[in-house]
Amino acid sequence: MRTKLFAALGALVVIGALAAHHFGWIGKPPLRVGVLLPLSGPQAAAAAGQRNAIQLAVDQRNEQGGVQGRKVRLVVVDAGSTPQQAGAGGRQLYDDPSIVATIGPTTRGDYEATKEADTITKTPRVIFWAPSLDKIEIINPNESRLMPMGNWNTRPIAAHIWNVLKLRKYLWAYDLRSRTGRDLIFDMRSALTEADGTTESTGSLVIAGNDFDISPGSTDFTKLVEQAKRDGTELVYFGTDEPRQAGLAVAALRTAGFAGTFVYGSERPSQEFIDAAQGKAEGALMSLFGPPAEDVPYGREFLKAYQARGFREPPDFYSLPAYIATQALLSAMEKSFLTRASIGGALRNEHKLDTAAGPIGFNFFGSNYGLSLIYQVKQGKWTPVMVGQGFEPEKLGVAAPYRPQ
Repeated sequence: MRTKLFAALGALVVIGALAAHHFGWIGKPPLRVGVLLPLSGPQAAAAAGQRNAIQLAVDQRNEQGGVQGRKVRLVVVDAGSTPQQAGAGGRQLYDDPSIVATIGPTTRGDYEATKEADTITKTPRVIFWAPSLDKIEIINPNESRLMPMGNWNTRPIAAHIWNVLKLRKYLWAYDLRSRTGRDLIFDMRSALTEADGTTESTGSLVIAGNDFDISPGSTDFTKLVEQAKRDGTELVYFGTDEPRQAGLAVAALRTAGFAGTFVYGSERPSQEFIDAAQGKAEGALMSLFGPPAEDVPYGREFLKAYQARGFREPPDFYSLPAYIATQALLSAMEKSFLTRASIGGALRNEHKLDTAAGPIGFNFFGSNYGLSLIYQVKQGKWTPVMVGQGFEPEKLGVAAPYRPQ
């Protein structure tokens, strides 16, 4: 029995050695790629699904021979639950010369917190903020600018509000303690101004009353309800990363008889928002880039591969773009000299990068913008209902019914 066991172990060693020789791994250290995700705090569950998707893409690449004959190894750092923690995590990765590129962070607040360190160390970063390949941000080491994500994301829903629903009187409710909340409100106002084709100072945009704080812990929405009813508000926009707070405010407004439209401004569709609204979120709107994974062929293949690996955590809404973004980075690394500068150049110079979604390329600014969808709460679930190219001003009114592929 022992002899057979030793023989089996010996065979495994021989097979491993042959594989290492075949793929050229002997004597070559692995390529280290940093990953910065909020693995603790309120976004931990979602980040776990994203981390698994990134690991899946790397495992598949290593099984096919790695990058230029070398294995890729992930160095995962927790971005925590605050921009300060994200900044510290980013510096940990960027200051390590053995890290050739990084994936993440995944929120705009964390991006701002890490931008300075990234500019100094010139580390190429792949940032994914939307489902599917339709919006993957590539940050070149020599180009620190990022096209304003929020404004691009709010343009389609602003066009829908202005041109289709023809709503003009708004209230703004957001998390005053959150940079993301403030940015979302600014982006939405800017997008509505653009849809109007004028400026707020002309008076064509009616901003009803003051901004309302729905920071965590806020439970008294009396003033918000009174203002909405008194001013004939047609739409309440919630700018927050705290979906429960927005949902509670929706419940309070509907209970008080408010019959207007709700727009949930966030970077992800949240079931917690729907649940907190206690059945009163039906019809609420939001806009996002790209369809759910199950609605596109490459997304369904990704879900199948994800499940086959037996990850404990389920995939998140952003797991598919994390997977595609990682494949794009690995493809760029294959075309580079494996230095930070050359990897960044391969990302930005519009090479055709191989991904499950097909070959993709990125422009000088490192941005790849595409399809945008308007989601609506239907039967207690966020459902894509309309598609339109909302980023270009001349196409702000263009929209069509959404159909899965």
